[in-house]
Amino acid sequence: VKGKAFHENPESGVPSRADELFNYDVIILGDLPRKTFSEDGDRTETRLRNIADFVTRRGGGLVTLGGRHVYIAGHYGNSPLAEVLPFDLKQSQKEQLTGKFFIDVPAAALNHPAMHLGPAPEKWDDLWKDMVQLEGCNTVGNVRPAATLLGYREMGESRVPVLASMKVGRGGV
Repeated sequence: VKGKAFHENPESGVPSRADELFNYDVIILGDLPRKTFSEDGDRTETRLRNIADFVTRRGGGLVTLGGRHVYIAGHYGNSPLAEVLPFDLKQSQKEQLTGKFFIDVPAAALNHPAMHLGPAPEKWDDLWKDMVQLEGCNTVGNVRPAATLLGYREMGESRVPVLASMKVGRGGV
């Protein structure tokens, strides 16, 4: 929790009760494996279900970040969280793709608010092209039909999604 916590015991991480979680507007999940949400013995994954409800029912925002322990690598494939992500988590032979790459941004994606880099829209495309290279990325499945692909990595003839957005219920991911 950054800033003032709106739930008891913020040092324990994501609140276990929906009413506490619903006090927030946005949740940002970093490089956390799925098992993190059941370490206290909760085999029903209440916290993950609450996060999905936070987005769909409460209308909250969810940002998920890549890393070595998330998505397919973190075993989220059939989790409640997977249901609200903008891409499917079908298994792949590789959980991570190594090597440096530049994010390619589809022209239409530049209109999405998450892609706005400053007050001058005519410069956004150039600013994205001038970004530094990233080192590696997670593999995920296809972008869901209701989602918007915001950025991808060229891999031969295919495009690996690295940024996507989707409205889910009353919220967005």
